[in-house]
Amino acid sequence: MNLHQNSNCKLVFCICFIFLSISQLIGQSQDEIVNTPFGKALKSRVHYVDKNHHINIKNGQVQIVKSKTGSIEEVYGDINSTKASFENNKYKGGWNTYAVYLTSQVDKPPTYFSAKWIVPPPPKESDQLLYLFNALLGWDYFENRNRIDYIVQPVLQWGLSPAGGGKYWSISNWCVSNELEFFHDSLIIVETGILLEGVLKQTATFNNRFSYNSSFSGYPTGLQVDDLPQLQLAYIALESYGAETSDEYPTNQKIKFFDIHLETDSKNPKIPWDLYMDEKSPSVLGQFTKVIDTNSDGGEIEIYFRKPNSIDGFDEIQFYPNPFGDYLHISPYRIKNRVSVFADLPITDCTIEIFDSFGRLLKNYFYANLDHEFDLDLSNLNSGLYLMKFKYDNRTNTFKIIKR
Repeated sequence: MNLHQNSNCKLVFCICFIFLSISQLIGQSQDEIVNTPFGKALKSRVHYVDKNHHINIKNGQVQIVKSKTGSIEEVYGDINSTKASFENNKYKGGWNTYAVYLTSQVDKPPTYFSAKWIVPPPPKESDQLLYLFNALLGWDYFENRNRIDYIVQPVLQWGLSPAGGGKYWSISNWCVSNELEFFHDSLIIVETGILLEGVLKQTATFNNRFSYNSSFSGYPTGLQVDDLPQLQLAYIALESYGAETSDEYPTNQKIKFFDIHLETDSKNPKIPWDLYMDEKSPSVLGQFTKVIDTNSDGGEIEIYFRKPNSIDGFDEIQFYPNPFGDYLHISPYRIKNRVSVFADLPITDCTIEIFDSFGRLLKNYFYANLDHEFDLDLSNLNSGLYLMKFKYDNRTNTFKIIKR
């Protein structure tokens, strides 16, 4: 072989090597690990479902169906898989804290499950990935004793997820099979302070199989999932990736899921929620869940981004930052009930007064029910020292605050 031929062979080898390397890199990038609203997944297992299609569950597999014609366009999943169920692996997937209810305690599966919440401020660490959602989960058993779980969830997210997004809040709807296939609809950007209502509605039932639609009230998207098994668990949850300290979460102390509705064919006036990470045993970074109202028609659950720190031994109202700029954030807690068998009490008939250093009253606010977080607009105050006085429940507490 002459020198020219040898050079050509080397060139061909190099080109082939580069091609194979690029192919491997492409394969790796397609199969990179991503964080979904139900734990980690291979990116290649995450699928977009547009508004012209819906999902159908058939013999342990997930079908993507064209809604107008009923034609099956894609099929995912392996009925013979022996992967662990969600219940065995989800705690490793980012679920910080949540409330869960076993809906099979009633005769029929939920026909409707909704919750409202306000989009919180951005997290301090903008590279985080946060998910907040309500969800329903159920499972199929097969003759080989394999269990396949399915979860349907309307999700608020901050950050870049496999569905898209960035350094902003957005919403989408998800359906996940523990065959490790993940499905979502279109992402819609939402602003801080907007009211959201995640809705899971049963749309049909046949032969002990159930169809559900996941959506956000007032938004044009939604995900239809047909032929599900009985959905037996209801969730309100916070999931997080990338936070190293509690102050990297949104500036709100907590987020309130309220006006919770869980409907079944049976009367069930109270929901006995179980908690993963409660007030006495928060997560490593201080997140926990607290049940305020167990009613199935207008219930309330609070998820805390951080465990409250008392101010001079005062626990019932938090305020921050101090020193502050134009706004001082107020975060009410609850009055500890003196009789432990009863729930903690909301703060009512509360007056907040702002005084200057000479004791002159500058601002006066009254709240019949202090049960939500908000910002006091103090932008017209000059820099300096002020006194803030809380008056409620026959008690008065006064604190020093500093305007920068």
